Amino acid sequence: MAHTPGNIVHVPADRSRPPEWAKGFVKPRARTDAMAVPAGGSYLTILAHSDDELIFINPDLHPSITAGLPSRTIYLTADEDNGWPEQGLTREEFAARLHGGTREAYAVLAGQPNNWTIDAITVAGKLIERNTLQGAPHVQLYWINLPDGGDPLYLRALMNMWDDPAFRSITIVPTGSPVTEVQDYNSEELLAVLVDMLMLFQPTTIRIQDPAPDQRYRGDHVDHIAAAYFGQLAVKAYEGPAPTQQCLLLRYRCYNTENSPVNVPPALAGAKMAAFNEYKKYLKPPQDAWDGHALRNHQRFPVTEPFVIKDGTGALHAVVVGGDNVIAWRQNAGSTTWSAPTILISGSFVPGVAMELNQDGTVQLAVYSWDTFDIRTTRQTAPGGGFGTWESLGSPGDVIGVPALGRNVGGCLEMYALNSAGGISNAFQSTPNGPITGWDHISGGPDVLGQPTVFLSSNDLLNVFADNNGQIAHWTQPPGEGTSPDLDFPAVETVGTPSPAMQGNDNGILVIREHGDGALGISRESSPGGTWSGLEHINGQGGIGPSFGVRSGSGTGGGPRVFAFARNDNYGISMSKQDTAGNFGPWTDLGGYCEIGPAAVLDNAGIVRLLVVGGDCRLYERRQTAAGPDAPFTAWQVVGV
Repeated sequence: MAHTPGNIVHVPADRSRPPEWAKGFVKPRARTDAMAVPAGGSYLTILAHSDDELIFINPDLHPSITAGLPSRTIYLTADEDNGWPEQGLTREEFAARLHGGTREAYAVLAGQPNNWTIDAITVAGKLIERNTLQGAPHVQLYWINLPDGGDPLYLRALMNMWDDPAFRSITIVPTGSPVTEVQDYNSEELLAVLVDMLMLFQPTTIRIQDPAPDQRYRGDHVDHIAAAYFGQLAVKAYEGPAPTQQCLLLRYRCYNTENSPVNVPPALAGAKMAAFNEYKKYLKPPQDAWDGHALRNHQRFPVTEPFVIKDGTGALHAVVVGGDNVIAWRQNAGSTTWSAPTILISGSFVPGVAMELNQDGTVQLAVYSWDTFDIRTTRQTAPGGGFGTWESLGSPGDVIGVPALGRNVGGCLEMYALNSAGGISNAFQSTPNGPITGWDHISGGPDVLGQPTVFLSSNDLLNVFADNNGQIAHWTQPPGEGTSPDLDFPAVETVGTPSPAMQGNDNGILVIREHGDGALGISRESSPGGTWSGLEHINGQGGIGPSFGVRSGSGTGGGPRVFAFARNDNYGISMSKQDTAGNFGPWTDLGGYCEIGPAAVLDNAGIVRLLVVGGDCRLYERRQTAAGPDAPFTAWQVVGV
């Protein structure tokens, strides 16, 4: 990876909008040799450089590798920099050196000897280098070998291709590569290769870099951004594996993770650093310059809000953003089965869906469109009905902010989203069930990240919480008044937006992912609408990603209590329950595999339904067998198939 200062840039978010040359792109025909998707899914990562995933994305790569599931990585550049003149290495030799380091790192991740089959395949008329790990052939690395953006002979070639359809770039031929001839590409040819590879491999989870790095923080490498542009556009054309046309697209922050807390717990950091340490032996000094980044793993848009809700008839709706659509599952009240997933709207959207119940029992949804850079909303046509047309609410600024929804004591919906000042803005219904209008700027921040969350205290005070880059930010809205920041909220650390729930004593509680070790903590409301406590540790079983709290029903074991859920070091879900005194007990590993979630909802029977979306882009559920805090959960079941 080339790290010369001139290649670290800030770009406006809307630069990722598909350019004119892409609008005429014709999607290739479906490949007759498309690979079958195994149970558990198929995983693919599109990157600029041969260490980007080892630093910024792993340990999220490790579970599919150890599970024996297809795990493929495509590198757009050769990573040659300008060679290593001090060591007498040409561009071609230095590229080969780094690629060898990448192979060693993946062998460590797979627990296999560093023996590879290296050959070439033809994709969309271009030769692509393929590396297959012999002891684990589900692990494959592909190099397109376009020039690194830091190479002074081909400065910013990848971004130039994005900006100018007439620009052509030659490839680098690493020493010893089976692709022995120089090739050349323009933007449409590169896109065709990526789309054809997606259609061949049929991935269900795709990981890319950050196409819109937050301009409040350190800039990013121009190649990272350009690779994310091409990757996101390729997924838009691919949509997902046949026949569902549904997949997950996850975007990861890179350089600016240094501005956010360490969050890779020790159990995961050990395996991650063991692989990265093998690679970095091949880097130019200082070889430990990226160790701090490697102890962080931050998705650009983590899904922290619940993605499941109960409508006025008791029907359950689970809604997530896919690679190029919004996907929904439904279970009608009294039914024991979920519907097959349906597409509510096609297009590119930022991960995360806001959802809330209107006063009339209809569900309101809101998402942020990457195609038009605005917030879109829809609602059910009637309680229990389908969803209507989508309308634009505009945006509170020139930043990408996934909204959150809540309902105030007057029955009107309140929407909150990140604004250009790094705080939040508010749009709202003036009358129950009416249109949502706005935006009103609310002070606060200036480091709000991700999607806020909204909670109504039992005294009718509306609360808004957000991750203020490692600390919880809090706003309140008394009945009939506006929303304002709570400057007296205690200093409580968080990684991601905390999850609010109502305790059995009708005081609120926040379930929080702590810094560093992946442990969980809580903050309690002292009385309805009162002050909140400092951080109280409740331990956990490690892990990266959001936490979730839900209030159980009454029944087996007595009255309602809060369940805390979080992804653990095994990428499954762990659970802790409150006892009758309100204290959280030991954690139980519920197993499973979680790519999006966890989320939970209390159904009409008073049963907690725990949901995740797996790496195969399917919905999985564990539910209680009866109402009440002590009722057990069933095993995981894939639903809606």
